[in-house]
Amino acid sequence: MSGYVLPGSVPFGGNTMVSGADLSAKSGYFGYVSSETVLLGTDSTGQCHGVITDGGVESGSRVGLHTGRVKVIAGAAIATGKNVSCSSTGKAQTAASGDYVVGVACTLAAADLDVIEIFMTVQDLTAVA
Repeated sequence: MSGYVLPGSVPFGGNTMVSGADLSAKSGYFGYVSSETVLLGTDSTGQCHGVITDGGVESGSRVGLHTGRVKVIAGAAIATGKNVSCSSTGKAQTAASGDYVVGVACTLAAADLDVIEIFMTVQDLTAVA
């Protein structure tokens, strides 16, 4: 199954896995793997394992999860070059002290729901103040 990736994304790592919820409206949001299913990322201090692509319509459907140079949905303004973490709604946000840094913003987000490009590193780095 080929996953839908936001136009302009160049994922270098990805998997098609089982969805743990209805993720059909969550393409471009962060996701994580729990108990062998993909769920919407909801925690800036927890790890995100990739960006959701081709979200499953119902729990148990197939869903893509990608890393690399990917397009994501911003939850607020993010400056180019800033470290990015996952917000409580699964959107990208500027990483704060104590957050897991999941990537670096390659383009600017001016507001909530802007689509930006990040280089997702999926590392356990913690942002500093």
